[in-house]
Amino acid sequence: MLDTFDPSGYASPAECVRALKELGIPASHRLGARVFGQGRRGIRFSLAFLEEAQAEGPAAQILFDPAWNDLPVPPTLEGVHGLIGARPAAAVQQNGILHLVIPDEMPTETGLVPMAPAGSVLPQVLGTPEASFTGILWDRKRMEEASLALLDSEDPTELIESFRYLFRAMVTSGQNAMGLLVTSLRRGKLELSREVARQIQDHMDRDLGHSLEDLLSQEPHRMKDALHFLLGEDALGWREVLQAVMIPALTGVIEHAQGQPVVFRALPRLAPLAGGEPERIEAFLDALLRELPNLNMEERVALGQFLVELHSVYPSVNRFLLRRMRSTTDHHAIAFFGNVLSRLELTPEEHSECVQKLVDLATARGLETAIQERLKTSIMNLGKAPLEQLSMPERVKDLDASQRIWLIHLWERYREEGFEVPAERLFLELAVGEILNRRRGSLLALIRSAQLNDRALVERLMALETERPEVISFLLLEAFRMEEPDDAAVLDLLARFGENAVEPAFTRLREEAALESGAAATRLLLFARMAARVKFDEEGRTLLRERAREILGYPIYHAESLPAVWLGLGHLGGVRDLGDDLVEEILELLFSDLHLFPRERLEAVLLAYPAARPERQLEIERRLRSFLSQENADRDRVEATLAALQRFLKRRGCLQEPEQLVADLCRTVLRRGQERSLHTVMREALSYASEGDGVRVPKVWGRSHREQALRILGEFACHRQTPDRLHRMVVVRLFSFLDDWLDAIQQGTDLYGTRDTPLWAILTRVLRRRPGESGLELAVRVGLRLLELHRQVPHHLALEWRETAQRFIVTLIEQNLGAEVIRHGVKLDLRRALMRVLMELKATEEQENPVSLYLLRELSQSPRLDPALKPALVSFLARREGSY
Repeated sequence: MLDTFDPSGYASPAECVRALKELGIPASHRLGARVFGQGRRGIRFSLAFLEEAQAEGPAAQILFDPAWNDLPVPPTLEGVHGLIGARPAAAVQQNGILHLVIPDEMPTETGLVPMAPAGSVLPQVLGTPEASFTGILWDRKRMEEASLALLDSEDPTELIESFRYLFRAMVTSGQNAMGLLVTSLRRGKLELSREVARQIQDHMDRDLGHSLEDLLSQEPHRMKDALHFLLGEDALGWREVLQAVMIPALTGVIEHAQGQPVVFRALPRLAPLAGGEPERIEAFLDALLRELPNLNMEERVALGQFLVELHSVYPSVNRFLLRRMRSTTDHHAIAFFGNVLSRLELTPEEHSECVQKLVDLATARGLETAIQERLKTSIMNLGKAPLEQLSMPERVKDLDASQRIWLIHLWERYREEGFEVPAERLFLELAVGEILNRRRGSLLALIRSAQLNDRALVERLMALETERPEVISFLLLEAFRMEEPDDAAVLDLLARFGENAVEPAFTRLREEAALESGAAATRLLLFARMAARVKFDEEGRTLLRERAREILGYPIYHAESLPAVWLGLGHLGGVRDLGDDLVEEILELLFSDLHLFPRERLEAVLLAYPAARPERQLEIERRLRSFLSQENADRDRVEATLAALQRFLKRRGCLQEPEQLVADLCRTVLRRGQERSLHTVMREALSYASEGDGVRVPKVWGRSHREQALRILGEFACHRQTPDRLHRMVVVRLFSFLDDWLDAIQQGTDLYGTRDTPLWAILTRVLRRRPGESGLELAVRVGLRLLELHRQVPHHLALEWRETAQRFIVTLIEQNLGAEVIRHGVKLDLRRALMRVLMELKATEEQENPVSLYLLRELSQSPRLDPALKPALVSFLARREGSY
């Protein structure tokens, strides 16, 4: 029989020393402290080993070896063997507990020597060996009988009486009753567990006992409050008790409609209290997963996160999930299990099986789009192996059209998020094969994932010899059928083929023109846009001029021509080195009959503008300005001019006389286009002195024209090549118009006319791209006015309804405004005050959450946010997230 000493049953090193002296081992306080510390590591000692350690023998060297600090807690058997080395001692393990012994005490060949007196179950029940008790009432034999009953009996009355006897013995003897509580709760008997809760409430911790009773009541409304306490900081010291009771108590209410929300609300904090008993944990998981088909997305996310966190206390969750994955054919369930497993640390065999299951799921027919999207994340978590399997040619040929499109987007996700990808040849074989098979959906996927013009793919396509004409034919057909912006990537690729692509495009244009087909217009636009992208050599430029001369002779330029004809001419006129004579002829065609399709014609004029002679450019600018400055200008022409100028400046085009255009816009469209007060208009319409039926005739310059003009000024302000002097003037003018708008808000005289303005979005863009010193100063003034108006006339300003104004405020908060603003002699932290305004905004009737909440969440992630403002913002968001 082996006599062992368990230090974990004592409260201090001094108690260990006293206990050893009672056993005949006069231990020093140093030895007692070391033994007590090792006991907390989960180590037990034979009395013979401690005698040798007290005598400063090899056992003492082992006990005080600094290498213990390098071992995990609890240490492994192999680690302790390594620490002992050749010294005369040994380590044995029983029921997961390590014991240090001398060589003579090593186990026999038939098994380990019992670690406790034969037949004694008291240490197992109490969780501490050979506890000493005081008083004449606690009979050892009676305690052994109570322990046996507590472990084996099924009679509730006997269980409760045995527990009460042992509990009173432990409490009155000053022993730690935690082991007894845990043993009793692990029996899983509801009556016994409730008795444990009552005894805790009466003798140990009233709040904890009351919460345990509520938890065991199986009544969801009581369990809700109990979980709030038990999962909080006040119950941290009762972890062993909670591990024994929490999972079994929650398992019983999952299937109840009222109990399920209680359980899922507790899941985020439940994993550390799961304990380590496989049967109970897996029973709880089975109950949760039975509800999986009925869970909403928020509950699925909570369950998945719980399973991930559970892995730290129950590593076998991997095998459990794999078993569940093998046993189901439900696509949603397989996707869920795969997503959780992809976030866990898997063995090579587990990883391989998970990859295979998800690859099989990804190639299944009729998969829902939602599952396909979730699969992307799971597959990426598993590394490059699943993408490699999916991209194998033998597997790709079995995929349907939607699956191949999905696979192309998956390659893009891997690259975009920086994941390691398989060999490049697999992607090239996939992409080239889709193009050679003329699959339009796959081509669109390559375009929208920005992979069509991948350098390696372009080189592979250009290296094709026999298939090259087929590739060009397919790309030309698709470019003809597509619309902007999708066709731009195809045209870029076609331009890389040079004359090999230009010649068939021109041939088709010639055929359509000869047949006087309506498709000639679109063919002209396609040819011109592609030619503008090709880098021609001298021979190619000569051939292009000949073709352009021929195109200008086609009978397709007349009153019934489609708009694409004029846009095609514009793109053709903008081709480099086309020749001044041809550009001039194109411009004349575009300016003739300008009343027909003015928007497309003026757009085309500005497309050809960069290729025109300088004097011709000046003439074009003056002519466009004249359309805006005429007293009785044509409304459609004004609108077309403004739209064409805005698109020209967005393409980073440069004018020779931008100052004149800005001045004309401010004098005409922006001044004369100001809306009259709705009150004034109604008085005129209803007046007895008014003529006619009172219906207003639309003015030349309407609200939409005014907004277009403001956007043009915004483009000038953001343009990198706008001169500094003009930039300052434009920025000042834009803020001046915003001041006028704020004046009308403050006066409240015409809330209809000031219902909205594009100036907020325009100035937000200006602040982000090119504010200049004057822009920041003026923005500060606007920020101060917003604060005042929000306090004075909040219903007129209606900031909660104006998302663009809120975005302007967010952008202003991101700016470096320097020192604090002085307002009425008082220092004001403008950015903090504006942030507070956004925090105070409420949701409108049409919103679940205020827009400002989403904007503030984006602001908290902005690298431009001042670190001094971040703590208050993060604290606010945490409070709001908890309340929604």
